Amino acid sequence: MAKFNYTGSYIKAGHENQTKETQRELATHANPAVRRRLAENPQTAIDVLEQLAIDADPEVRAGLAWNHSVSAELLENLCRDQDVNVRLALTENHRLPQSILAILADDENPFVQHAARSSREVLEMEMNLESQYFSHKPGEEAKLGDLLCSAGWLDRAALSTHLDTAQKAAIPLGHVLIRDGNFNKNVVGQALMLQYAVRTGIITSDQATAQMRKVGT
Repeated sequence: MAKFNYTGSYIKAGHENQTKETQRELATHANPAVRRRLAENPQTAIDVLEQLAIDADPEVRAGLAWNHSVSAELLENLCRDQDVNVRLALTENHRLPQSILAILADDENPFVQHAARSSREVLEMEMNLESQYFSHKPGEEAKLGDLLCSAGWLDRAALSTHLDTAQKAAIPLGHVLIRDGNFNKNVVGQALMLQYAVRTGIITSDQATAQMRKVGT
């Protein structure tokens, strides 16, 4: 019965339509997984999110990192959270304001520093690519991962892992490759431009692969 009650509360915490009273009850649920789910829900009221931001469990506080309803002020407070895993969780959100990433880039922990600076580099790269019309367009041809594998930059097993991460976090593959795969941003940028060139018919897939093999040589 306890398992059933936990499952029901967890599902309820992710619902779009909840009363404020229900949210307040869930915010004090004994199971931290329920409270984290509530923290991740963009429909959670601001005052409840503020309560969750000081939750005793760092996993609950980390759940706020991807919630776009969290205010900039609350995000800034989380940047100074005593638990390093909360701060690391923030760096994984590539949609954070530059001002927040700037705080994290000066964090006392070198891992947080590195992750935040990598996220800033990815943001800058993506803005530059977008300004040059090298945006991420849907299509079956010239997939970024396939291009990198064909050119020998990445093996299929690693690609599968990075694609899974990108899908779960809803972030571009290029971001994951730089953040988790230790790819140079210029290499990813070149691959994205070649990908765009194939999709627009400027070059063939074989030509893109040949050019990608020369990058960095």
